[in-house]
Amino acid sequence: MTKLKPGTRVRKDMGLRQSGVVVPPFPKSAYTDGQYREPQPNEVVVFVKWDDGTQGWVHRQFLIYE
Repeated sequence: MTKLKPGTRVRKDMGLRQSGVVVPPFPKSAYTDGQYREPQPNEVVVFVKWDDGTQGWVHRQFLIYE
């Protein structure tokens, strides 16, 4: 699996369709997209700043490179 670098444009293809930019990890207190928990150690996640101005994390398998 390729690691997504900060600045990579991505699109979420599961559930609510969103586009955004990969960002470095940030603390739970900065989540603004409705995410309510920290990722578990066994989850492969990517932190994203969405185009609507919110930010959070999403499971890697739900993302498509733009």
